[in-house]
Amino acid sequence: QQGRAPEAVTLYRRVLQRYPRHADAMHLLSVAQFQSGQAEQAVATARKAISINPKAADYHSNLARYLLSLGQLEEALREAETALASAPTHAAARFNAGTVLAQLGRHEAAIAQLSEYCRLAPSDPGGHHLLGSVYAELHRHSEAAASFQRAIAASPGIAEPHNNLGNSLQALGRAADSIPHYEQALRIRPHYPDAMSNLGAAYQALDRLAAEYEAAKAELAAK
Repeated sequence: QQGRAPEAVTLYRRVLQRYPRHADAMHLLSVAQFQSGQAEQAVATARKAISINPKAADYHSNLARYLLSLGQLEEALREAETALASAPTHAAARFNAGTVLAQLGRHEAAIAQLSEYCRLAPSDPGGHHLLGSVYAELHRHSEAAASFQRAIAASPGIAEPHNNLGNSLQALGRAADSIPHYEQALRIRPHYPDAMSNLGAAYQALDRLAAEYEAAKAELAAK
């Protein structure tokens, strides 16, 4: 939602008319532009702010976010890495770097960045959820489930971590355990198509297990 970002754009432009080399005002203008849906303008403005103060980690981190939204992944990664070079504990830059690396398919590097982000910002469900998603891409389902559980602990009212935890449990052969998580996802978002489909698949898996059990029992009884 844009909120009052367009008003902020106007305000920061007025400041810059009077103080054209005010780096912080220029950086904040880029943030307001991005929040207003003007990603390309935000990139240009952020670059101007960086030209005035090239050592500001916040500027580079936010520029990485803008570039990421435009699909310019390699440039986004460079900016995130520049931010981290001067501020290794910059949480947003860690998250941005991890997000870009995940989209580039560099999963192990993404895990390293996102694990550090989760250490720096343990209460953010988004970091745990993205880390879980990367683990899931690698079929590391136990680690994915643990990350999704941490995302749920941080914010229980988001549907996606419940659904994805259910998927990880199914992948681990725990269909019965997955069902409550799909059901919780649907309580949060009643028309969530992925959760509906996955819940159906979990019930089918249980039916197959029950049928296999009955067949094995009948075979044993016949011997």
